Amino acid sequence: MAKKQTFAEKVKKGTGGTGEKMIKLVLSYQSPETGVWRFGEKIIKIPADANEKTILDEQIKINTALLRSRA
Repeated sequence: MAKKQTFAEKVKKGTGGTGEKMIKLVLSYQSPETGVWRFGEKIIKIPADANEKTILDEQIKINTALLRSRA
């Protein structure tokens, strides 16, 4: 017979207990050539003991500057 595995067990198995949070950062910018709005996204790992706000603010500044330089 097959082992019965619940969804909660699968999720617990996949986390690995690293204590990190994964946040999806989505930034919007307007293309200077066409005027069309574009979106850039990045997955950010935040350690459990770190301050989320400072890391997110830092990443927003970095990625906004990167998107503007590409446009």
